[in-house]
Amino acid sequence: EHASIRPVAHVFLGDFRDKIFVGIKNVGVGPLLIRQISFDSTDGSKKPSLIEAMPKLSAGINWKTYSTNLVGHFLGINDGIEFVHLSGNESEALFSENRKKIRNSISPRMLQTIHCRKLVPMVLNLCSANELIL
Repeated sequence: EHASIRPVAHVFLGDFRDKIFVGIKNVGVGPLLIRQISFDSTDGSKKPSLIEAMPKLSAGINWKTYSTNLVGHFLGINDGIEFVHLSGNESEALFSENRKKIRNSISPRMLQTIHCRKLVPMVLNLCSANELIL
């Protein structure tokens, strides 16, 4: 394996009036294999998927998309996956309440570790902007 062929995991967060989402994208030059991943839940426990760490949504409000069982998942160069995505009409009070609940539950340390192809752990911080801190 050549040292210059390396995956780079970029965690992204979108927080807008009509949607909020969190995901990961491989911005490196080699395939990224998720060998291990965990998320801090609001109750302090570790969860295997971000959807499991999120608070329950109100009746009538549903996730646009969410991902589970990401261990063993490959991301090719420039491929990405959303962990969770909630969207709706910002003028609807029920959607706004749920968006706020999700926003408040996304802590800076929610995403803990991803072990990539060479089993090198990378600690990722979920930031308020679209950035990755290794």
